[in-house]
Amino acid sequence: MISDLYLIATGGEPVGEPINLTETKEWLRVRTTADDPLITALISSAILFGEKFTNRVFIERTLEGFFSGIETSNCETTPFVTVRRAPLLAVTSVEVLSGGSYTAFTDYKVKDTGGFARILFENGIYDASPDSDEPYPLKITFTAGYGAKYDVPADIKTALLAHVAFLYENRGDVVSVGGVSMPMETQSIYSGKYAILNTFG
Repeated sequence: MISDLYLIATGGEPVGEPINLTETKEWLRVRTTADDPLITALISSAILFGEKFTNRVFIERTLEGFFSGIETSNCETTPFVTVRRAPLLAVTSVEVLSGGSYTAFTDYKVKDTGGFARILFENGIYDASPDSDEPYPLKITFTAGYGAKYDVPADIKTALLAHVAFLYENRGDVVSVGGVSMPMETQSIYSGKYAILNTFG
């Protein structure tokens, strides 16, 4: 069983973006300012797409993950939840919804092998009496990302610039269902080095 997860950002917006308007216009060879609002919007779209496609966080920020339950695996000796955002930097808190409010839960360990991290519950969470009728009884607050703008890997920036160029050059075109929504250069970078495999069962 894989527990469902939804995320919300906390602690404000990330500081900066992996690519900015100036360097993107240089990549596009655009010298005027007429399309600045459009290019800025395309940068945001490419970043959102890239993070969703890779399940990574590019610029460091804090997130709250709400989980539907805990998981088990033949390759893991203890119940766990998988934090499907990488790279994980820190877990701030684990809370269990009990009696209508979240209560801190400290009996856990973090396991990270370079892909998706897992929060291990060696003794389960049932002693905390999670509300059984709630869809997301477990809340984990964590920080993920590569750091600031200059810590983002160069090939991710290249993937983003290539994606923005693709969107800019094909603006107004309608992509059919199953059609290509990003260039091969971007897809190759994301699907190669930044594809996350389930490396520990």
